[in-house]
Amino acid sequence: MFSCSRKEYKEILRLLEQLDIKFKDGGIVVTFEMDVSSDLFCETDRKMSELGIASTSILKYEKKEYDNAEYLRLFDFTSCGYPVPKVMPGEGESYITNMYDDSLMCRSCYGQRLQVSPLKLEAMKKSRIDGVWGVYWLNDILVTTQSFYENYLSSFSDIELGDILNAQTGEKMISLAQTRIKNILPVQLHISNKNTYRCNTCGFEKIIRNDGSILSMENKMLSGNFYLSQESFGEGFFSDRMIIVSQTIYRLLKSMKIKFRAEPVF
Repeated sequence: MFSCSRKEYKEILRLLEQLDIKFKDGGIVVTFEMDVSSDLFCETDRKMSELGIASTSILKYEKKEYDNAEYLRLFDFTSCGYPVPKVMPGEGESYITNMYDDSLMCRSCYGQRLQVSPLKLEAMKKSRIDGVWGVYWLNDILVTTQSFYENYLSSFSDIELGDILNAQTGEKMISLAQTRIKNILPVQLHISNKNTYRCNTCGFEKIIRNDGSILSMENKMLSGNFYLSQESFGEGFFSDRMIIVSQTIYRLLKSMKIKFRAEPVF
């Protein structure tokens, strides 16, 4: 997808026509689809860069790629404004305060986070049904209702429940808990197109995924159902591991109509 000025727009149309690529003309936005592994994609991306035109690539996988993947990355769990991490009275302005080990975490990049105290949230709305949600700004944390965990997730040994505190009262929430993933992926993730962010304060490195990048692993001799990636992703204050799950978990959550996005790990 390309959004550009009128002059650039004409250049894009001319280029796409020369390469015989089908596209949708949106006036100032041009959209088209192609295989990211093809030579044509690489050529188009290179020529767009030469023209100085910014682009956004959105990967679309086929159903069989989801169905055949042994492991998938899960992300963008629908939250609808909840849950958002909060601070308790007297803890300062940041929700990070007292949640992570200060002796390890860098305050400049939030790298090397190790959670040592419970997540704090506002009280859950009574109308919210059973399910699993992500947490705003903390993309490697999942929250679930106690009943959903007991009914569908308690048999999986590589996760455990963590307490969540009511940010207003400091009391443990009864109906809501953090789903803690115990295992770190024992192999590295390979990202087909990436940059590296190095913190100027602590030197910690994080990965920045570029548009159109594909995830893969060399060794898939894994037996677990839930993993967090070895690598951290993001820049600035963002520093999150990826959530990687088995096909079993992917199908379970889909069957329960949990809203999230996923991508195969090849």
